[in-house]
Parts: sequence; structure tokens; C-alpha cells
Amino acid sequence: LNFTKSITLKVIALQQKVNIILMQHSLNERTRKFSNQNIYKNAKLQHFSEIQ
Repeated sequence: LNFTKSITLKVIALQQKVNIILMQHSLNERTRKFSNQNIYKNAKLQHFSEIQ
């Protein structure tokens, strides 16, 4: 019984670890998209101010 219990707990811990990694990954993706948009906006602003 104890053996099965410890295996179950290990599996649950592993699943939570995977979930955390996936969450971090999707957050990183969002952050990267956001910073890419900001780089694009900044480049456009810079270009605009150089024209003037």
C-alpha cells in the first residue's frame, strides 16, 4: 500500500512539474511576442522621428 502511494505521489509531482514547465513556456512565448511588437513599434517611431 505504501509503495503504491509513494509511486502515485511521484507521478502527481511529475505532472505538476510538467504543468509548471508548460505554463512557463507559454508565458515566455507571450512575453516574446509582446517584446517583438514593442521592438517593431520602437523602430517605427524611430524611423518617423528621423523623417521629421
